[in-house]
Amino acid sequence: MNDYIVLCDQIIRDESTKKYSLIGLFNRLNSNYFPSVIKPFNIFLQLNQVEKLEHRLIIFDGEKELFNGEFTGDIERNGIKFPDINMVAVIPGLQIESESILNISLYYNDEIVAETQLVVDFPPKPNFRELTRDDIGNIISDEGVIKTSIAEIQCRKCGTSHKYGISIDPYNPVPDDVSSIPENLVHECRNCKTREWIGPMKHTLLDSLGKKPPQQN
Repeated sequence: MNDYIVLCDQIIRDESTKKYSLIGLFNRLNSNYFPSVIKPFNIFLQLNQVEKLEHRLIIFDGEKELFNGEFTGDIERNGIKFPDINMVAVIPGLQIESESILNISLYYNDEIVAETQLVVDFPPKPNFRELTRDDIGNIISDEGVIKTSIAEIQCRKCGTSHKYGISIDPYNPVPDDVSSIPENLVHECRNCKTREWIGPMKHTLLDSLGKKPPQQN
C-alpha cells in the first residue's frame, strides 16, 4: 500500500509552504475506566496516485463501526491533476465499551488502501513499593505504625462502594467485607459492571504501611 494513515493530537498547516506539521503521534491511548469516551483526535491521510477522491474511512472495534466518513472532491485544479493528496480527518470522541484494538481502514472502490490500529487499554502496570522480609518484620514489631491499610472506591457510574485492603499483620487481616487488590489492578463494579483502574489506590495502600496513623482531633 502506498497510502498511509497517521494518528496524532494536532495538525498544523503552514499556509505559505502548504506543509503539514503533525504533533503528538500515537498508536495507543489509555483510559482509567471502561466504558469510556476517548478524546477527539486527528488523522492524517497521505493518498498517492489518486484517480478519483472517493475514499471512505472506517473505524471498527471488532464488533461494530465507531466511525464511517467519506472523502470526496476534485483532484484537478486549473486543468492540472494532483494525484498525490494530503487529507485531514478530525475524529470525534468515540464511545469505547472495553479494552479494544481499533482497526482504522481507508477504502477505495471497496478495497483497503491503507490501514492502521489504535490500542485502547488501561494504563500500564507501574512499579510498586516492594517490602522486604526485614521491612515487614520491622513494621510488625512496631506497635505504633500502620500494618493494615484499607481504602474505599465509589463507582463513577452508579455510586456503589467497595473496599480494598492490604495487611501484613498476621494477627489482624483485612475484614471479610474488604477485598484484596486484583492482580490486573482493575475494579469491576458488582452492580453496573463498570471497570476502573485502581493502580493509584494500590500505591496509596502500600505507601501507608509502616507509617504512623494520622492523629485524630
